[in-house]
Amino acid sequence: MRTTKHLPDEFNELKTQLAAVIEAMTRVANNKDDAASFSIPEFCKRHRFSEAQYHKLKREGRGPRVMTTGSMGVRISRAAEADWIVEREREAEQRKAAREAESTVGAESTAV
Repeated sequence: MRTTKHLPDEFNELKTQLAAVIEAMTRVANNKDDAASFSIPEFCKRHRFSEAQYHKLKREGRGPRVMTTGSMGVRISRAAEADWIVEREREAEQRKAAREAESTVGAESTAV
């Protein structure tokens, strides 16, 4: 049998858990993650950068694939988004490898 001393602690823990669940549900409802494709502003919001940054990436050839759909305008599919993420991750890995190679060469040249 539980003592009444622990009930306030358990109640506070339940309140904290409930608040976390409500926050998560609100986030999901606001994100509209069930969409099959995204407008440019939606895509930018999902990835937390400005539309200006999006257009810069497109000019550099580093933006996601897009599709044009009649009245919906320019859209970015989930598949294009996933491919874009993989490409950006690969790009980051290549930059990291290049930096590591430069630091290795720099350390070797100072040792000689």
